[in-house]
Amino acid sequence: MRGLPLDWRWYAVHRWGAGACLWACACGAPDPKPAIPDSGSLDFDYTDHELRRFETHLVDGYLCPDAEDPSAASDVQFIECAIEGENERTATVADVLTVMSWNIERGQLLDAQLEVFRDGALPTPDVLLLSEADRGCPRSGDRNVTRVLAEALQMNWAYAVEFVELPVRDRAEPCEHGNAVLSRYPLANVSQL
Repeated sequence: MRGLPLDWRWYAVHRWGAGACLWACACGAPDPKPAIPDSGSLDFDYTDHELRRFETHLVDGYLCPDAEDPSAASDVQFIECAIEGENERTATVADVLTVMSWNIERGQLLDAQLEVFRDGALPTPDVLLLSEADRGCPRSGDRNVTRVLAEALQMNWAYAVEFVELPVRDRAEPCEHGNAVLSRYPLANVSQL
């Protein structure tokens, strides 16, 4: 993609090839602590380190800092993005785990989609794998679709950017589009591949 003009109608900044995968262990408890070398320079609590990547970001801020000026990025195809989420809820582990995969279609109809859970048409799953979720895009009301859904369902969540949609004539700012894991149980070992 180097050398191609940045004024394409749709230009996606991809991370790790064609997309991003978000993996998480939603087992009810974190994995056992791995051995941490005693170097004397490690001055953080393991739990703080593990959850540091879940810092809260405002929807008007970017998880991908290079999205503000993509032409100045050191690599226009592979950019660094933070993982966003909240991991504060706990639940008693059930004997049966209900997992749901859902392409939310950007969350353009999020209010109607939430009604499916509110009216009991669908049971709330234990783990929800969400794809095509917008973050700060005008087409979905500039909302953080994952956060709104997670708060409505009272679930922990982690969101990773799959690509950044750059500005076009009818949109002045880039917006982020990605995948998420929502869980009734605490999330551990969350990473983006």
